[in-house]
Amino acid sequence: MAAVEPTLLGIPAGDWLAAAGGIIGVILTVIATLWIERRKGAQIKKPFRRAVVELSVALKRVIEPRIWADCGSEAVNEVIINQQVLMQILQRYDFARSLYKTYDLDVWDAVRALDMQIDASKPLLEKELHIMSTVSNHQSVFDINQENVSSAAYLMAFECDRVMREMKLI
Repeated sequence: MAAVEPTLLGIPAGDWLAAAGGIIGVILTVIATLWIERRKGAQIKKPFRRAVVELSVALKRVIEPRIWADCGSEAVNEVIINQQVLMQILQRYDFARSLYKTYDLDVWDAVRALDMQIDASKPLLEKELHIMSTVSNHQSVFDINQENVSSAAYLMAFECDRVMREMKLI
């Protein structure tokens, strides 16, 4: 006597199980893939967000007004160190920026404006840092340095704050 296999709508139970397993497997694969991609995207954003925050802090330190009368050699050294730190952070920003992609048009526009401002300001910052590091410090050299660096840093800080607002960091 042959065993009779149960059927539903004329389809054997084993085929129903195989179909259900296939459907559930596809759904779980899609969910897992989306979750992994989302986490990967968050991991890529982390270094860029950190670089933007560090850049903002460094720019604010460079913008702080300094007056020659208040400056001894320690203060001049602090100005040079702040400018060196800013240049190092700009390099870190460039690296983090190369890894970062966004699909938000407002964030992209803000980041693009910051990139353009950095590109425009970098040569001036490098020149001023070189002058401050090599020339004996006279009041006129110091005053010009502070004016040039502060104005360039202010423009970059404006764009950096815009990026931070668009990324909801502030």
